[in-house]
Amino acid sequence: MGVYRPTTAVSGNTPAEAALLAEFESLLAAGGSETTIVPEIQRVKFGKNMWNAVLGASAALSRFSLREFFRPPHLEPGATSSPPTPEPPRVPSTPSEAATAAVPAAAPLLAAHTTPFLYDTLTELSALGAVLFPAAGEVKALDADLPARTLANTARLHARPDSAHVPSMLGDMLAGRPMEVEHVLGEVVRMARAAGVAVPVSRPRSWEEC
Repeated sequence: MGVYRPTTAVSGNTPAEAALLAEFESLLAAGGSETTIVPEIQRVKFGKNMWNAVLGASAALSRFSLREFFRPPHLEPGATSSPPTPEPPRVPSTPSEAATAAVPAAAPLLAAHTTPFLYDTLTELSALGAVLFPAAGEVKALDADLPARTLANTARLHARPDSAHVPSMLGDMLAGRPMEVEHVLGEVVRMARAAGVAVPVSRPRSWEEC
């Protein structure tokens, strides 16, 4: 957690901000929550929004939970089959496919096409984040391995037989509620335009004038 400010790359919290955050942290800790105080919360929020913009939006677009992306058939609840016999490793056709070869997938075609696409989109947004949130003082830049780590952790969690999580954007879509497309994706596209960073995968053509 941290203090939200309209500017980025702040090198540290002031004594007053540190005291405010420490008091709030103690309240959360008393309730059993684990917290981390950071000097600049915007870059943390951006990393979280990468997940929403890519994984959450992909679930809503496909109308499938992320289990249908990442859970292999032998891990489905009630499955009686054993893990399939490993086939000879297939030669990746793209660098993105090579980078995601170890990510679990629900089907070979998803591993060959969907997972690399998700990785490419996360990488695109991470490149934007590197421009928006450079290192400054004690504040570190976004981790270069954030796209791979985000994808690997998400796949690992949703491949589990007991996974039941539904991304909020998918939940809103299924319930007929308004989705946060403008907040999650539209603002990122505008930030990219203002920073002069191309985001061709994230920006639909219909948003040309957004």
